Amino acid sequence: MIAADTIQGGIAVSFLSGLLWAFFYPILLLLDPAAISLPVHTSGEFSELIYFSFVTLTPLGYGEITPVSWMAQNLTLLEAVWGQTYLVVRVARLVGLPLSGAGQSDHK
Repeated sequence: MIAADTIQGGIAVSFLSGLLWAFFYPILLLLDPAAISLPVHTSGEFSELIYFSFVTLTPLGYGEITPVSWMAQNLTLLEAVWGQTYLVVRVARLVGLPLSGAGQSDHK
């Protein structure tokens, strides 16, 4: 049986990684203000960059905010790969936990 705290921990790491990646985008915009193409009605506020981070982290990708510079493209590529790798590894681990003890006997 998988403990609830294991699942909650995985969800927490996923949310925290989305927030962590969101902190890289303002730094990137300080270095190159044209690195990310934002819609006309937006101003690049941190809440918009959090949104962009989570859209990049998941396979959602609406496309209204897009990386333009090579640095922004590489950063978003790394975030997308991290998001998918984390998801696959986490699900594999959650599936494997109950199976790892399946062959063991309860006799001591």
